[in-house]
Amino acid sequence: MKFPSFHPTLIASIIALAAGLQDVADISPKSSLRGDASKQPVASATNNLRALQDNEMEGKLLVRDINYGEDALEGDGDGDSNLRRLKKNNKGKKNNKGKGRPDETLHVEFADGMIYELKNINSSWTNGKGKGKVSGKDRIKLSKNCIVDAGSASIDLRGSEPEDMASNKLFDRRGLQEATTRRTAAQERNLAALRGDDGRMLQTGTKTVLAVKVVMNGGNEYSDSMSSLRDKVFGTDKDIYNLKSQYAACSYDQLIFDPTPNREISSTAPNDGSTNIENGVVTIRINRDVVTGEDGRVNNAVTSKINELFGVSSPRQLADYVMYCHPEGTMGGIAYAYINSWNSVYKDTWCNSLSAQMHEIGHNLGFAHSGESSNQYGDQSGMMGYSYALSEDPVMCFNSAKSWQTKWYEDKHYTVNPGASDGSECFNGNLYGIADYDSASAETVIIKIQNTDSEADHYINFNRVAGINTGTREGSNQVLVTTAGGEGNGYAPSTLVAKLGANGSYQVNVRGIPMVVRVESFASSFAYARVIVSEEGEDCGPPEPTKQPTLPP
Repeated sequence: MKFPSFHPTLIASIIALAAGLQDVADISPKSSLRGDASKQPVASATNNLRALQDNEMEGKLLVRDINYGEDALEGDGDGDSNLRRLKKNNKGKKNNKGKGRPDETLHVEFADGMIYELKNINSSWTNGKGKGKVSGKDRIKLSKNCIVDAGSASIDLRGSEPEDMASNKLFDRRGLQEATTRRTAAQERNLAALRGDDGRMLQTGTKTVLAVKVVMNGGNEYSDSMSSLRDKVFGTDKDIYNLKSQYAACSYDQLIFDPTPNREISSTAPNDGSTNIENGVVTIRINRDVVTGEDGRVNNAVTSKINELFGVSSPRQLADYVMYCHPEGTMGGIAYAYINSWNSVYKDTWCNSLSAQMHEIGHNLGFAHSGESSNQYGDQSGMMGYSYALSEDPVMCFNSAKSWQTKWYEDKHYTVNPGASDGSECFNGNLYGIADYDSASAETVIIKIQNTDSEADHYINFNRVAGINTGTREGSNQVLVTTAGGEGNGYAPSTLVAKLGANGSYQVNVRGIPMVVRVESFASSFAYARVIVSEEGEDCGPPEPTKQPTLPP
């Protein structure tokens, strides 16, 4: 089964990370050919261009998932004006203020934690080696034609291609494999085993988090106090639902986010308002004016200041995950994060939003978006769809595809193998919600219909409204069917395709076999759903006994 490729917009810009370095003065001002090595780079508002330095030529490839902003909000049809959603124009396309801004962009991270967007990549690489690249794992080398624009925090590749670099390990501690090559189910399981503990390196264990209050010139700063930010992320005072509490609840304490240890700034640091790290939160003051669209430049200034104040080579040395809380006005979107990486970025009080925290850190953990129909955020049953400008709501976890990926409930997974003859070709039983995972009677919480000949498998869950899932915004107390690629092992966008009530059914052809998901009934108080998954929706019977061999006469 194929792993999903990068988003088409991304692949179109993922290409060409290596050119030969050339002085800025040598760039021809007359060239206008896209992809031409002599192309003049696009200047930023500050025209702050420079040649790529020798120590910047090698870095880690990153994909950034962007969520656009408040100016594009609309309600969800139920009077909720706090929903993060992109308005659509008359043709049904995403508005993005009419600027055609991408949802995903390609970046490179250098050893010091500085991150730059990659532009003018050679398209031939996009359709070739670029398809198999893995955000947060694969390393690339840029060559000397590349030009750095500090103002926009971007690198112009000028039509060049990147050179592949060997990773430090087969899978680093934040790497989740993503590729476009077709693999069998057995190969996917072997690949997962190579990651170590079946790919659970990211989604289990105790991780540290650092939340950064960013202060800029002119009194512009993230608008809440350090104590309030600490409470919103870790629940240290009165905040009940937050990043720490909800990930712990959804994972049944298999994934814990703790404040990074306290640390004092250097004794030689300027007294400019920057602070020590205290209980997972720090204030960082940078000498920058607020300019909309220069959030990348702000991020790199914050990263550089953190390195300087705390004597580290990268913020990664301080915490597993670092949240940058920007003041109002620096960014057009409301939040974004880098896939399989350490950094997430938020527009002011979106840093306080429970769903934005879960969503963006989810990207860091390797989760892709959860969509419905053509809307990549449309699945509101879990945290990888829309986000909300609310600090305590919605209380929910992830859809069935993402939940399978986490491995948090794997002892109560069930895989249906169409065409098999060992009993696994069918499921007939009670399907429980993840809120009841710890109940002894809950034997199954997620069903997967295995499809080794397709890009996507189907995942089935009962979206029970209870406990850790009381705030789900869609498909309440229904059986949901979701599709996703990647064998449930790595980054893969998912799509909600069916919401089933009692007597509801959904059919999908798997290798030519008409598989039907049928909801027989719901128990009292929606304690569980009685579900059948079988060929043509037929009742499941016990497997036929093995026939005794017939002896020759």
